[in-house]
Amino acid sequence: MTDPDGQPNDAHREQHAITPLADESGHPIDVVAEVYRAELARLKEGASVHDFLIVLAARRTREALLGAGDGARPARA
Repeated sequence: MTDPDGQPNDAHREQHAITPLADESGHPIDVVAEVYRAELARLKEGASVHDFLIVLAARRTREALLGAGDGARPARA
């Protein structure tokens, strides 16, 4: 999954961010993906530089799913 320059494409980068967040938070991938994509879209709206949006979206997704540093995790089934 690379673009013509040999770099990972957006879908690959997105999955690379979402899967570890799902593992860390204990939330299903579809829930994490929804939160992540909403955060990424919100960040893209006002961004003039897009280089680090994936990192920022992942951090904000983690904060939204785990709480702002409280470390709380949902019980796993």
